Amino acid sequence: MGNQYKRNILYQYVTKFTQEQVDNLNSTIKTTEEALQWVSDNLHPKVAKASSFGAEDAVVMDIMLKINSNFRFFTLGTGRLPQETYDIMEIVEKNIIFQLKLYFLIQKKLKRWLKKKD
Repeated sequence: MGNQYKRNILYQYVTKFTQEQVDNLNSTIKTTEEALQWVSDNLHPKVAKASSFGAEDAVVMDIMLKINSNFRFFTLGTGRLPQETYDIMEIVEKNIIFQLKLYFLIQKKLKRWLKKKD
């Protein structure tokens, strides 16, 4: 797939903001809740939050789900996540209804990348 094609796909989903719009948002949005409400009102369902299922992510996810129960979340399965992460994911899935996608890297590419880094 050519880079131009990838860029065209990206622009279909990403909204570009002018500096004036960013400055306006920065001057009006004061809290995390206000920021996430704005995201829900203006960008949902084009956005999804990445989560490592750490404590900070749990707090942000809780706020997001109180604002909009249809927010989407994803995490990356690298094959190196600790078992505790999968345990927390399972607990969260059983107790909270939300959309979570778990993406796994292609193992051959992951092994090559790890070999270069190790």
